[in-house]
Amino acid sequence: MRIVAGIVAAVSGAFWLLCGYRVLESRFATDPAVDPHGYALIVGAVLALPAGLVCALALPTRVRRIALPVYAAVSVLLLAAWFTA
Repeated sequence: MRIVAGIVAAVSGAFWLLCGYRVLESRFATDPAVDPHGYALIVGAVLALPAGLVCALALPTRVRRIALPVYAAVSVLLLAAWFTA
């Protein structure tokens, strides 16, 4: 069961990082051709929230104590990047 939880955490964590990267790339890009309509910003922020939560909850208890506050802080920053664009 731990192996399955580790795989779920790794896959959702990688997806969370990818979505977070796309949001930040879209938010701070100086070239308007990078994301002209803002779909990467919007969809990336929306998909990053559940993916990060799955990743944080699939981790063992000792790591979860650190992962949940980190998830909360990064989620607030992603939403702030979305709403201030």
